[in-house]
Amino acid sequence: MNIDKQKLISEITSPLKINGYKKRSTTWVKSSDPQNGIFTIINIQGSQYDKRDYYVNLGVYIQALGYKNAPSCISDCHMQERIMSEISSSEFFLQIAEKWESYYGSYEHIYEKVLTNKMPMLTDKRLSSYFLITGKKQ
Repeated sequence: MNIDKQKLISEITSPLKINGYKKRSTTWVKSSDPQNGIFTIINIQGSQYDKRDYYVNLGVYIQALGYKNAPSCISDCHMQERIMSEISSSEFFLQIAEKWESYYGSYEHIYEKVLTNKMPMLTDKRLSSYFLITGKKQ
């Protein structure tokens, strides 16, 4: 069973803020690799079918590929993934968010995933070319 949406939001806001995320409505954004313009985004989206249901969306925005200095919503992201499993607790949610950031939150990690073809299903097709052309940064 999913944890109640409002309870989840209230329990994750402080830990995410401590970890460097800024909250706007039900979206949290962090400049996870400021030197390379990489942002990590976490979004809780309410279901249009049932007010008790919600979706957890994760994303990465890359300034070099975007048209904004920073993302304002999940649809700005160049990589996106929707968590399909049940969110049983805020601790479980925070583990998922931490894993996402550690996996895709820096230029080097994304570059490695491009080389091994381990990108999320919803990835902008320009992303791989960008990382292959710019190469690994030191």
